[in-house]
Amino acid sequence: MARVKFERKEERAELLDPREGYVKRSIPFEIRKDPLTGHVSRVLPFRRRPVEAVLPPEIIEASKKGCPFCPDQVDSMTPKFVPEIAHEGRVRRGGAVSFPNSFPYARYNWVVVLSDEHFHHLDQFSTEVLRDGFLVAQEGIKRVVKIDPEVAYTSINWNYLPQSGGGIYHPHLQVVAQEVPTTGQEEVLQGLRQHQKQEDSLFWEDLLSEEMERGERYLGNSGDVHFLLAF
Repeated sequence: MARVKFERKEERAELLDPREGYVKRSIPFEIRKDPLTGHVSRVLPFRRRPVEAVLPPEIIEASKKGCPFCPDQVDSMTPKFVPEIAHEGRVRRGGAVSFPNSFPYARYNWVVVLSDEHFHHLDQFSTEVLRDGFLVAQEGIKRVVKIDPEVAYTSINWNYLPQSGGGIYHPHLQVVAQEVPTTGQEEVLQGLRQHQKQEDSLFWEDLLSEEMERGERYLGNSGDVHFLLAF
């Protein structure tokens, strides 16, 4: 089993702080390199913790007007899949429903509305809501791969609320399936191939072994599924 290296460098920046009478301060931060792709990130311990912004009820209520994802409008305002993908037009499970993106950025690009409810606070997303949404997304991927064997790369994407660039308050996912990898996917694949060639082992197994031994970012497992925080 090959060891996975976690490269990190502690740095400090000095400044004269106007909030404290221009006293000299030394601000710490870290530079880290992804052990697979080499992508460099900075860890800033002094940043504020993100919190959910308080949205006035009148803004949420106003956003319902004309919302294409609400149950009284989703069937009349959203596209249907072509019969080759879904003869029923849209794929449903519980409160989740999927349909093609009206403004596609890939040959296969669809939306999964997670719930009949127009708005959820972050602590209101139940296991059932997330399960049904991701299963509907998975079902679409299975159907696309069945009719188009060239599709080999998929992603399920989610940004919610204006803080993350979300343009519609109603919670939904975006799914993409295509024959070519994204830049990020290609970087991961190249890293996996290089690790296999150099170490003659699987990177994911080496990473899991290392993280479980360190216990710094390993969260636990459910059967064969393990959960980690990113380095």
